Amino acid sequence: MFIHDWAWKIVRWLPQGLGHRLAGLKHRLWWQRVARNYHVNYFEGYRDPGRCKLVDTIAAWAASTGLRVPKILEFGCSGGNNLKLMRERLPFPVTYCGVDLVPAAIQFAQSEFSGARFVLADDQAFPSLVPDLGHFDLFFAPGVFCYIPPERAGRLLVCAARCADYVLVCDLLSQFDAPAGQADRLFYHPYAALLRQAGLEILHCETSLTPGNPFGYFLARATPPRATVTPNGQPAPWAER
Repeated sequence: MFIHDWAWKIVRWLPQGLGHRLAGLKHRLWWQRVARNYHVNYFEGYRDPGRCKLVDTIAAWAASTGLRVPKILEFGCSGGNNLKLMRERLPFPVTYCGVDLVPAAIQFAQSEFSGARFVLADDQAFPSLVPDLGHFDLFFAPGVFCYIPPERAGRLLVCAARCADYVLVCDLLSQFDAPAGQADRLFYHPYAALLRQAGLEILHCETSLTPGNPFGYFLARATPPRATVTPNGQPAPWAER
């Protein structure tokens, strides 16, 4: 999946910007050419515990804001496995738009789901699509940012803040506020700084979805939430303190 160790060592010796561009290109090509059928595996294993945790987070967020039919844009939707889980697990319908860079995944999703929109684009093409996609309640990016170089990740967060009120990102968060850099052949991002630059406020963060899972998630907002308690009367984890 990743650059061979010898090639990675060469990339790490290059100027950071050039190294990031080359590594980002490699990851993008890998998904487009080598992993272009991974959406089938994801679709079959859609009940993964980590994905269930994310969908449950979406359910709690929507309930706390009073949204009955939230509008969700998923960046990195693959073949619609998370949408399948949402339709099964959420107690309410959603208006959904999925974006992915793999043509086969988009075609698969379009054949599986009615009443949903799917768009072919990567992070570099996404900004030009934002005006036509409209505004959303939630920008959801599950395990995608780790493939995007830091400078482009920042631009994508700016777009997320412009097109949605809330942003939910699942990623490798063990270096949440570390200097920009790379580790384990993936991109780690200084999210605290990137979110400030994008005009987003972090509301809730967990560094692990499930025990032993290196991926965590954070919820951020671009506008104040419309409610601060959950249906049982308890303070929402993303409410203002």
